[in-house]
Amino acid sequence: MEKFDDLWHFANWWITTKTLNPPVDNITQDEHYTGTVLYRDGPYQVELFTIKPNAKGVSHIHPNVDSYEYHVNGEYSFEINGVLVNVKENDPPRLSRIYPNYWHNGNVSEKGGSFLSIQKWLNGVSPTSVTLDWHDANGNKLVNWN
Repeated sequence: MEKFDDLWHFANWWITTKTLNPPVDNITQDEHYTGTVLYRDGPYQVELFTIKPNAKGVSHIHPNVDSYEYHVNGEYSFEINGVLVNVKENDPPRLSRIYPNYWHNGNVSEKGGSFLSIQKWLNGVSPTSVTLDWHDANGNKLVNWN
């Protein structure tokens, strides 16, 4: 007689209710972050970012991406078009909109943090990673940290 396997039921539930469609080129990283594309279909993409503790971002835009950022865990602050958004560990989930022309940056606490970037790619540009669609005031075309 087989025993009830709660892990199998959980795995089956996750597979049937959570959509994953990662492309082959789904990971970007440097010494401050790891980005993993969890889902991509046409211009739509979901990218998970895990940021190391105490990372400080540089103000930048993603000219070909309209996105919502969704807190997963940790503590950090976003500055989005001059408006500061502080995200604490136990805050309720929130979506923060970042339009393609919105300058933004993030600073992560000593705990580190992670968020989902839920994206629509624009202007006929094929999705890759927002870290590769980057423009900052210093003329950098790739992700840059202080």
